[in-house]
Amino acid sequence: MVDFSQDSIEILSHLALEYQQKQKELDAILENADPEKILQQLSFRAELTTDHFRGAQRALLGLLSLGDDGEKSQARQAAVALFRCFDEMRILFQAVAALPSKTDG
Repeated sequence: MVDFSQDSIEILSHLALEYQQKQKELDAILENADPEKILQQLSFRAELTTDHFRGAQRALLGLLSLGDDGEKSQARQAAVALFRCFDEMRILFQAVAALPSKTDG
């Protein structure tokens, strides 16, 4: 079993709360959106999220190759950004997967 530090647990807890908030926000957007523009809006959000993911990914890879304590802190911040983007992509995927049932009726 992995032994998480209290700091790691707090970060994961905060990320879980952010995930829930973003899910609520997206649900509200989809409820009020023009059905003919939903896919276009989701596609735009998916591209933006992918851009954020790639930026965080590059930063993380660059920082992980460095070794002093200052960079380790930056690596943690980059990892948190990466985790957020993963959650956003997951939310978007779930919304797209739910589209057929929302547009059918």
